Amino acid sequence: MRTVGEVGSPLLPATGAASGAAIPRYSPNGHPLAYWDDFTAPALSSQWSKYNAIPRSSPQGLWRPSQVFVKNGRLVLRAVPQGKTWVTGGVMNYTSASKRYGSYLVRFRAGKATGIKYAILLWPQSDNWPVDGEIDIAEDGGGKRTGTTATLHFGAGDQKIQRQVSGDFSAWHTVGVEWSKGLLSFVVDGRIWATISDPHVPDGVMNLAIQTESVACGETWGACPNSSTPKTVDFEIDWVAVYSAQ
Repeated sequence: MRTVGEVGSPLLPATGAASGAAIPRYSPNGHPLAYWDDFTAPALSSQWSKYNAIPRSSPQGLWRPSQVFVKNGRLVLRAVPQGKTWVTGGVMNYTSASKRYGSYLVRFRAGKATGIKYAILLWPQSDNWPVDGEIDIAEDGGGKRTGTTATLHFGAGDQKIQRQVSGDFSAWHTVGVEWSKGLLSFVVDGRIWATISDPHVPDGVMNLAIQTESVACGETWGACPNSSTPKTVDFEIDWVAVYSAQ
């Protein structure tokens, strides 16, 4: 069974069996569905590349392909300790989910865990960060998952504009962004909860990335892992959907 679809495909979007919510055929602002992945095949689609590196913001941790897998119709990014090092997972889509403008939706939940953070973001295809910007659709610094943050990064000095929303993100929610020239509208469960109108909103091609990592001790984002942190922390994605800007 195919788990990805594009315009012209005879297959219908997934029913959302893993989380109980289907992939919408249109974004909240009416953009048509252009690409989706519902992670129902035994292995991750070749559309995605698994991370194998040291996180830039968490140099004490590791990203490894072994921490990325599909199970029961979900993409799982797993964090586990190996000695004093937390090994986590991340993926990026360089192909069908790479766009200039449009809408993105991601259905996810994150296990509660001190010191294990997640991010769903758009990263510049040029890899010229932070000059070419970054759009964080949803991220947090670990803990009880009682809220999530959306952030626009821009400029050589990595300037930031942030918005925050409350909610239990250890349960399933659909987060997203509607991205147009100079404007970002952030979505939770079909509702626009915040906007950023700014000339620094990126206007180049961006890649969709989904990742977890451990928090470095002393980081302002949150506390680092401690004795309360579970030995296995899963960040689960039911589906992703990308909508055309036209």
